[in-house]
Parts: sequence; structure tokens; C-alpha cells
Amino acid sequence: MFAVRIVTADYYMANPLKDLDVCYSEFREDHVKRVPVVRIFGATPAGQKTCLHLHGIFPYIYVPYDGYGQQPERYLRQVAFSIDRALNVSMGHPSSSVQHVFKVSLVSGMPFYGYHAKERLFMKMYLYNPSMVKRVCELLQGGAIMNKIYQPHEAHIPYLLQLFIDYNLYGMNLVNLGAVKFRKSQRTDDAGGTPKDGSINSSFRLKCSMWRSRSTPKVQLSDSSLEGAFVRWEEEAIPSSLVLEGVEKQSTCELEADAVAADILNRLEIENRGFVASTESERIFLKRLKEILRQNDFSV
Repeated sequence: MFAVRIVTADYYMANPLKDLDVCYSEFREDHVKRVPVVRIFGATPAGQKTCLHLHGIFPYIYVPYDGYGQQPERYLRQVAFSIDRALNVSMGHPSSSVQHVFKVSLVSGMPFYGYHAKERLFMKMYLYNPSMVKRVCELLQGGAIMNKIYQPHEAHIPYLLQLFIDYNLYGMNLVNLGAVKFRKSQRTDDAGGTPKDGSINSSFRLKCSMWRSRSTPKVQLSDSSLEGAFVRWEEEAIPSSLVLEGVEKQSTCELEADAVAADILNRLEIENRGFVASTESERIFLKRLKEILRQNDFSV
């Protein structure tokens, strides 16, 4: 439905938006106060400058699981509470009840420190604020969490790079999205350029140019026909279902849109790579490897 070329990216902390962000943490049994939102600046294939807000992306680290013999859910909640407590103390607010951990889940993976013959369980810790990752790692390694020393994994990967790795994104590539919501522009009067009656309820219009020319006739499109990355969008009138109500634009870009990370389609390219045909050189080396194994009495 929508695509933006990644020129630059950053993030900011904001109040969660309904239908775009997680507003309640089942794991913490509490309402979410602040969430990270990634901003990507670039242009659509039709050349329109765009500011894209990506929601639902939390920074995370892995820590070896050591709660064997205990009820897993209860132990993970204890770890989350211990991290919150240690962080608040380290920041000089020992009486604070602010939560820094979004959730902790159990996953299986291969440790990459030392030699290991098989996978083991890890705690995947999701935090709210990316700037807290380094501090959490220091507390884990210093024995401030659960009175134990933990070795964090993948803590060296910056937040934005973590996003790019997980969703198969890279600089100057297009981020392809299955769905977006557009932010409204402020409505101005004819004289002074100030909002009419304080209203920001301007409408949008969609023009489908399909990369031809600006002289292409305007086409009113329905929700079901909004397909293809080469659509040109203009602020006159978009279907109301595609407009994000009550949220103002942050930039001076021609377009400003919001999307959920789950709607990023680039990751599908990774999942389909298993069907890539092997090259001739790969087949030659594989045949030679099997011959060597047979010569040394290994089963192939």
C-alpha cells in the first residue's frame, strides 16, 4: 500500500496511541505510560517527501535463564520488578514505582560466548526506553539484579540497527508497508495562514499518477483500490478510514504517516530465501565434500 525510501531515521518517546501502540501490558498488569516510536524520513517512489512513524518496536536484550525449578511466569515477573527497582535506585529515585520493563519472555537460542553443544533458554527482556539498555546491562553485570551476575546477549546492537536487522531494512532501501494511517495538516484561512477555529480537520485527496506526470487526471480511490507503491498522495480528500484522528503532524514533510511494525513487508523477503536455487559452484563443492566424507568412512 505504501513505501518510503529510508534516508535517515531516529526515535522519540511518546504517549501510546490507540490501535497503533500497546496501551496495556498484560505481563506487568498495568497501563503503558510511554513507548518508543521510530521516525523514518525519506521519499515515496513518486517523489513525495515523507515522515513515517513506526510503532510497536521495543528494544530488547537476551539474558540466560536461571529460574529452573521455579514457576517460570512468576520468576520472570520477579526479574522485571528487580530491574525496575535497580534502575530507579541507580537514577536516585529509590521510592519510585516507574516501570522500565515492558515484558520478559522465555526463548530458546544458542549462546555465542564460549562453546555450547545445544541451545538453552534465554530471557528476552523488552524495555520501554532504548536509552536504558546500557544502564540495564551494567546493572545485570554488576549483580544488582536478583543479587546475581548475568551476561547480556545482543546488548551491543543499537536500537535502530536492531530494528533494521529484524525487519530486513537498510539505508536507501524502501520500507514496504501493508497499511498506513495519514496525519492531518493544520487547516489555514485565506489571509493569515493561522488555523481556522483552532481546527486541524483538513481533508486529503489521493491522486494516482502511477509515476507518469502531474498532468494525470485525479482519481478518487476507494479503500480496496489503494494498492501499489507508485500512488501519488495529495492533501485534499482521503477515505476517512485512512486518516489518523486527533494526532498532529510533527514535520514539514509533504506526507506524514503512521504504521505498525507488524505491517512491514520487507521481512517476507528473508522468509522466502529458502527457495533460492543453489549455484553451480555450490553444487561442485557439495559433491566434493561428500566424496571426502565417504573416503573417511562418514555417512552422507
